[in-house]
Amino acid sequence: AASESAPEDAPSTSTPVIAPPLKTTVSVEPLLARLRADAKDHGARLDLARAWWSTGERVQALEHYSALVAADAHTDETVNDLERIVEIDDRSEWQRLLGDVYMHTGKLTRALDAYHRALNQL
Repeated sequence: AASESAPEDAPSTSTPVIAPPLKTTVSVEPLLARLRADAKDHGARLDLARAWWSTGERVQALEHYSALVAADAHTDETVNDLERIVEIDDRSEWQRLLGDVYMHTGKLTRALDAYHRALNQL
């Protein structure tokens, strides 16, 4: 029998799953400090967006995901996160942002679909 390339219990290298918000305690202060020190620390911004989402702070999460899209930073991770987020919370602002990130990545048909879903919710 051929052996697999990675054992089943090996850590996953894929994007973290964006679960529905949980009221958990996440320390965002270190991430905020990193952004105050360097506004272009997009890794910190992505971690902060995920932290805000995980604690149910959707307005703050949307703000930081929007900044990532505008900066064209961490695009693959942002696309993956937003695709999962709209499955949970498909409000127009999330759909519009997903459309924006699709535009940045040249996925025009997907962008139009996301924009149409956003418009239909208004």
